[in-house]
Amino acid sequence: MRRMVMVLLIMAAGTAVAGYSFSFTCRTDTLKRVQPGGEAVVWFTLSNTGDERDAYRFDCRVLDSVPGSTVIYCIGGLCAEPGLPLYDSLPAGETDTAIDVSVFAGPGTGDELVLLSVRSLGEPALTDSILTHTEVSAGIGEERPGHTARGNGLAVVPNPAPAGRAAVRFFLERAADCRLEAFSASGSMVAGTALGRLEPGPHETAWQLRLPRGVYVLRLVAGRSASCCPVVVR
Repeated sequence: MRRMVMVLLIMAAGTAVAGYSFSFTCRTDTLKRVQPGGEAVVWFTLSNTGDERDAYRFDCRVLDSVPGSTVIYCIGGLCAEPGLPLYDSLPAGETDTAIDVSVFAGPGTGDELVLLSVRSLGEPALTDSILTHTEVSAGIGEERPGHTARGNGLAVVPNPAPAGRAAVRFFLERAADCRLEAFSASGSMVAGTALGRLEPGPHETAWQLRLPRGVYVLRLVAGRSASCCPVVVR
């Protein structure tokens, strides 16, 4: 009997116990300072530090807002306004760095406080949150106003785009059939145009975004690849 108990203890000690855990960190300063009309971007990293594949729910909330400012957050190329959840999935040991919160400052001044939270769906008790602070003040020039390039350099200039008139800039590493698409914050495609086959190198095209005021996601499809960029239409 004593020998059987010892064998069972040895077997239990050698058995790996599956579990969930993650690390959620900020790769940039959580305090940003911009002028009215500028853009502040904060980048995050999510790592699956457990030994099971896990899915995650992200929630973004604006705790304090500057009049006229707009916030959009993106997870792995999908973007949404605060209040709409986004999801991510990672195998054990993998990391996602394509996570960011963008604040498009309006004409007013003040403090924009945005809270980004993540919850494990494998173990809902595991949660974490990071608070970002954007100070909008005249005379501050830490952040460059305008666009933020993502993926292959896709950017909209100016951003916000007054009346939807903007230049779309991007860079192609190889020739590809290209198409531009615009999506609403809920994920519905609201506009699209074919650009034809383009050669490698930098490109710029004027695009009249005949859309109501709001936050959209612009997507460039180049062959089998795609990249996204948030754009505010005013």
